Amino acid sequence: MRHYTIFTLLFFLFFVCTQLSAKKGSAAAKYKKMLHDEWKQLEKEVLDVFEMSDAEWAAFKKKNYSKYEAREASFKAKHKKGSTQLSDRVKNIISKFFAKFNIDSRAVDVIRNDKKDRLITTDSGIYLSERKLQVDNLTESELQAAILHEVQHILKKDDSLLWFLRLYKYKSIGRMLRCVFSISYNRKCNKVIKKVAHFREKRADILAGLCSATYARALLQFYKKQLELYVDRDSWSHPKFSTRVAYMQKLCSDM
Repeated sequence: MRHYTIFTLLFFLFFVCTQLSAKKGSAAAKYKKMLHDEWKQLEKEVLDVFEMSDAEWAAFKKKNYSKYEAREASFKAKHKKGSTQLSDRVKNIISKFFAKFNIDSRAVDVIRNDKKDRLITTDSGIYLSERKLQVDNLTESELQAAILHEVQHILKKDDSLLWFLRLYKYKSIGRMLRCVFSISYNRKCNKVIKKVAHFREKRADILAGLCSATYARALLQFYKKQLELYVDRDSWSHPKFSTRVAYMQKLCSDM
């Protein structure tokens, strides 16, 4: 009888673990497809608004990537002035995620500058203020989730994507004049650029959350804290904290 009870318990635990694993896999597939479809629709809108083809867009990015790199180098130089050494806590988290996603640490600069209250990412750099992280009073899981979000931006090259869109808007004299004299065209351009900016934040949030339920819950708590500490406003580059809380709550419930 005792052996039967143990066998039943083990079978129950196996069943529960299998169901949880299947649910997680199903959620990951669902959200990745959602992000893929959402991006394809948004990409089509971008091409329509800027009146360009896929080939023209690809050629434009390739031709101007050296300009982006020069701009990025200037940005790095400014942040390196007054920079200080990373804490072991942050250094270990970044090393872990770089290893997890096969990111060459020699190709990405991680710069700490506590004079600038920010946590931002370019294609080959993470810039953070540990003073701000302390003010935000992040737990270990929340800090890891916040950095994991930034790593997703590096993997998707989100910073250059937005920079290329803003550059393409003023690609020629004709486009510059059109933006100046056509209010409707300028608004359409700004609207679609803002959509892309908000989408890249949502994508980084969800992809970070899909790495584990722990990170999903930690990101949710992180945005709840931001909602308490800061004004809940919709900027051109980031959605409202309340919006991010809403979709992270949905993700957590689906995992």
